[in-house]
Amino acid sequence: MTFDVIDPKTGEYPDLDWIIRTEEWAQNITPRYDPVFCTDGNKLCLVDEFGCSAKCPDGRFQIKY
Repeated sequence: MTFDVIDPKTGEYPDLDWIIRTEEWAQNITPRYDPVFCTDGNKLCLVDEFGCSAKCPDGRFQIKY
């Protein structure tokens, strides 16, 4: 199933480079390796090409199907 992710702070697709540089929960993601959103069960995660992942904080993003 495909979905879009919206940053409720901006109402737009999240600026992943900014998030990775400024939000502690995303610090292990490498921005230059095309991070993408995926789901782990019912939890939204951010994953880079090397398989490093970070679970997004509850309420941080909105999922649009």
